Amino acid sequence: MSGTGFGITATCDQPDEAWQAISVIIGPEAQQYIADEGRGYPAYVAAQASWYETAGVDGAKEAIETALATVDTYPTPPGWQQVSALLNQYSTEAFNGSKTPAEVLELVQSQTK
Repeated sequence: MSGTGFGITATCDQPDEAWQAISVIIGPEAQQYIADEGRGYPAYVAAQASWYETAGVDGAKEAIETALATVDTYPTPPGWQQVSALLNQYSTEAFNGSKTPAEVLELVQSQTK
């Protein structure tokens, strides 16, 4: 949902069970449920037709299919998620003046692998 991602940490005591749980959460049945409830556009192609019917938005199918066929990807470098999270975490300090933007960027850079 909305770009939600799931992962299993390297220190997970039960990685097989964690993977099994994630497989259910993002699996075909869950995607079909999401589509049937109109909660979000499902990643699974098989569930997308149901979403179009439930959403009932004129032109949605054509717009989404055109967007998917013509999208320009925006590749991000390795580690970008960490940089993005740190920028979100510390940006308030730059905006409220407790740190300069340069100090915030240095702080982010020092915490980035």
